[in-house]
Amino acid sequence: MKSHENILIVMLLLTAGILGVMVYGTVDNNQASADMVDRYGNYIMVTGKVDTNADMLYVIDVPRQKLVAYAIDGLNNKLQVADDKVDLKRVFRK
Repeated sequence: MKSHENILIVMLLLTAGILGVMVYGTVDNNQASADMVDRYGNYIMVTGKVDTNADMLYVIDVPRQKLVAYAIDGLNNKLQVADDKVDLKRVFRK
């Protein structure tokens, strides 16, 4: 009887371990990542996905060293300024 109980315990532990790995692999870690970078004249534009329904567009004005972040709402087709107060001179002081 003991060997059947031991086999059952091992099988349950293996099943729990496999289930734990599957759950861990499906958890979203909420990281944003850059998708595309483009430079046109004095501006650098970077796009990135924030979540399934929202993207970001970052525009860097190189001569003024300013960054403006735009939130792109794909569901409602709206573009709005998320942050326009980033002074890159202050952020990247030497």
